[in-house]
Amino acid sequence: MKRRRFIKISALSSLYLSTGCSTEKNTDTSSLLTAAASSTANANQLFIPPLLDPAPDQDGVKQFDLTIQASTHSFFEDFETETYGINGSYLGPTLRLELGDKVSINYTNQLNEVTTMHGHGMHVPANMDGGPHQEIEVGAAWSAQYTVKQKACTNWYHPH
Repeated sequence: MKRRRFIKISALSSLYLSTGCSTEKNTDTSSLLTAAASSTANANQLFIPPLLDPAPDQDGVKQFDLTIQASTHSFFEDFETETYGINGSYLGPTLRLELGDKVSINYTNQLNEVTTMHGHGMHVPANMDGGPHQEIEVGAAWSAQYTVKQKACTNWYHPH
């Protein structure tokens, strides 16, 4: 048995045991455990988010429109899991920014709760950081607008 599969089965077994072993009350958990144990190593390939092209803008600003939304995703065959995602059921698209780019990253909150969005690792002005102090209300939008002033690196965006 491969290590990754052992860890997956162990974690799901712990979940199953912690919720009680009654097959009456836990048919979903029991079925999920069975599905995970019988899945092959290639059943859940690593998901690589797609590249999002910026919307054209006449002022030379790269516009990226990101919608934060509730959804569902099937991580295991025949099982839907409630998720949050950005422009999709989970995770969010890849944004390619280059040194000197003027960007506007526009986040729209379609969740039923307040959220935030932070550009992790980006060298940006404090008011464009998007940390926990900059909430995006339900149904509202917030834009991080700045000029990219750092060399090639890998960053990511996430809520706080």
